[in-house]
Amino acid sequence: KGYFWIKYRQAVGRIARTKAGKARNGRKNRQISRDAEFYKAMALKKTGSRIMIPRRQFIGRHPDLEKLLDEIAMENLKKVFNDND
Repeated sequence: KGYFWIKYRQAVGRIARTKAGKARNGRKNRQISRDAEFYKAMALKKTGSRIMIPRRQFIGRHPDLEKLLDEIAMENLKKVFNDND
């Protein structure tokens, strides 16, 4: 809970304000306020309740990715075998 309160205070502190003290209605502020709302909701959650964290997306097979990984592997293999000679 303490972690989320700290993150909430940090998010609220980054909100840009007008001279009158009201929050500006910019895209950045809207994103920060969404983040702040999330942190506040998490901080107010009942202790012991479960937090569902979505599973990360898996990077699928793609020809460009395969090519890049092959290049990196070959470079590393060359370094290993050239250092041992």
